[in-house]
Amino acid sequence: GTGVGGGIICQGELLLGQGSAGEIGHMTSEVDGYLCTCGSRGCVETLASATGILRLSKDYARDSRFDTPLAKQLRGGQEVDVKSIVDAAKAGDLLAETVMERSLKALALCLSQLTCIFNPEQIVLGGGVANAGQYLIDKMTPILKEYTYRPNLRQVKISLAQLGNDAGVIGAANLVRQKSKE
Repeated sequence: GTGVGGGIICQGELLLGQGSAGEIGHMTSEVDGYLCTCGSRGCVETLASATGILRLSKDYARDSRFDTPLAKQLRGGQEVDVKSIVDAAKAGDLLAETVMERSLKALALCLSQLTCIFNPEQIVLGGGVANAGQYLIDKMTPILKEYTYRPNLRQVKISLAQLGNDAGVIGAANLVRQKSKE
């Protein structure tokens, strides 16, 4: 999908809670932020999902201080995708850099909070936004260092998922397998 999801694996099993454990996209990252599809405000998903990044880009493009190729594309009504925004950020486009900074800060703050709750061994980033690859890790690491409880940060490994678009199907199959054991 186009949102921000999550899964919490503990002792080799997916935690389900009451059915919505791992819905990290609906953790608040900005008080009084954008209205989310869930009805709440400021959810991580409103900033760090593909949809959120596109909305931020369009909103920031209206600001005249951004006189960049990406801003001109957006003002001209041209369609852009997250890959083109990430590529523009890598190339030094100020609008794209600003969007990605805000988006990745929201995601990093969410992950920082999760490290305090779960003290995980590993955080694996996947989905469309994770296609940004090492850029994503390089940009998020300083933010995580700034906001994460130091002992937890030293212990956690952050990596990129290897399953690509098949991750959802594989996860669903594993969930069925887990439930059938019960």
